[in-house]
Amino acid sequence: MDGPFSSSEKLAWMAEPPQLDSRARKKQTLKRGGYFLLRSLISAALLYFLLALDWIDPARIEKGFQEKPWHFAGGTAFTFICYNINVARLQILLGLPLLGLLRAHLIGQFLGLLLPGGLSADVVKGYYIRKNSQNIHWKEIIGSIVLDRFFGFYSMTIFAILIMLAGQNWIKDSRLMKILFLIYCFLFLGASLLLLAGSRLQSIGFLRPLLRRLENHMPLELIDRITWSGFLTMILLGLISYIFYTYALVFAAGFFSYEEGFLKHALTIPGITLVHMAPLTPAGLGIGELSGEILYREIGPGGGSEIVLALHLFMVVTALLGLPAYLFSSGPGNPGSASSSNAAGQILD
Repeated sequence: MDGPFSSSEKLAWMAEPPQLDSRARKKQTLKRGGYFLLRSLISAALLYFLLALDWIDPARIEKGFQEKPWHFAGGTAFTFICYNINVARLQILLGLPLLGLLRAHLIGQFLGLLLPGGLSADVVKGYYIRKNSQNIHWKEIIGSIVLDRFFGFYSMTIFAILIMLAGQNWIKDSRLMKILFLIYCFLFLGASLLLLAGSRLQSIGFLRPLLRRLENHMPLELIDRITWSGFLTMILLGLISYIFYTYALVFAAGFFSYEEGFLKHALTIPGITLVHMAPLTPAGLGIGELSGEILYREIGPGGGSEIVLALHLFMVVTALLGLPAYLFSSGPGNPGSASSSNAAGQILD
């Protein structure tokens, strides 16, 4: 991890990928559209299933808006802070002004809400960062965005282990939670190895095929250039964001008049986050609610479906708050921006 991350040397992975012809682009678009439609159908089926079981009740949602609108506002505020505090991680990785990165992040969240695909927000964010920072190569921007996500994942594993150790009395009778604890420990060790070793892992023969695929998204040289102070700061930012994320769940529980204890909700956050990472439904809608119900029933009364549904509503409002940033953003970027964003989409596929 020696050396400043803002080093300007040219890296081997900065070559532009081959551009797709019109037929290949059309095929790729149809493939994405079909995949998004399938995921949407799965999401709708899961939500219908939860409604049929009365795990989600529209009447309780209406009652929440009537009686506890401030819980909804509070949950949205904590979600907004949670989602945007990590812009500081990108600032460490790219060395760009924080305000410009926040603007790109907000625009990415807003347009990502309107576009199909779980990575649309990252592609849009990368496009706007590139548009306003021509001195940084597009692939370094996209690689940094993916690395930022990886640090968020790494922080989640640390948060999960600490919370599980603190909540032993809650999980001692739950086999599922004990299995999840072992999974978090395994993921923490794997992520630690990757972050601490970086490109040195390429010397391990059997890992090379996996690392070659990983480097299409997150070149390992980026990890090598992070300083120790930056490394620790990004982990701390991730842990703080998960504390805010937990309080968003606390407000979601209060919105439906469920128990509002911090530790109980903190125990469910890592599992819900892991499920959201699986590209089974758009933004985890449906599968997130189902996993929330299962996890909450493991450690106490149910209600997880409605709590996670409220969390999804907080996310939608948070994304819509990026509309002003989009409306007041500068005009079209340079001619290379469009091709860069198209290439970014290719490596994120």
